Amino acid sequence: MRLPLADAASILANLCSAHALSWADLSAAYGDGPKSAEGGSATSYLSRHGVTSKLNAVVNELVEAKPDDPMAWLAEKLAKA
Repeated sequence: MRLPLADAASILANLCSAHALSWADLSAAYGDGPKSAEGGSATSYLSRHGVTSKLNAVVNELVEAKPDDPMAWLAEKLAKA
């Protein structure tokens, strides 16, 4: 998904606010993203395999947990998914 640079500040503010945007909100506003070699969109592929919902859930857990090493924490959580 490509986001206009001019909108970056407001998008980041919304992503980090109590009223965060979902992936579906961004997709609806900015399109489905690049097409794969097979012609399907990257977003469709990720959704079909449940990747976006799992990543969204893990990132939300990360923000709640606030671990000292967020990348290691994410790697551990994703390895269990």
